[in-house]
Amino acid sequence: MGGHVSHIGQLYFNETLTDQISQLAPYNTRRGERLRLTNDFIYTRLNGSAAMVNVQLKNEANNLSGGIIGHVTLGVNSKQTVQPEMNFGMRPPRPGQRPPPRPTRP
Repeated sequence: MGGHVSHIGQLYFNETLTDQISQLAPYNTRRGERLRLTNDFIYTRLNGSAAMVNVQLKNEANNLSGGIIGHVTLGVNSKQTVQPEMNFGMRPPRPGQRPPPRPTRP
């Protein structure tokens, strides 16, 4: 194969799980409010639910202390070249209009 192959996209996690993880160190020391999926421009406009990562707890105690495991399958078209002017289905801002806010990460 050769050439250039890249993944441009985002993966999403269940809000309940993300809320639980945000209560644990080191995430509980972060300032600012986390962007919820319902307020995420990319998630809501580009079928983000299709990019939801399914995870499972790794221990029988059914808590986060043992960690989590998730599986992701990505398909890559090695012949596709993304041009810089492509905006992945999002309309560019009109002159004088602000672009949507960037998401904050937990």
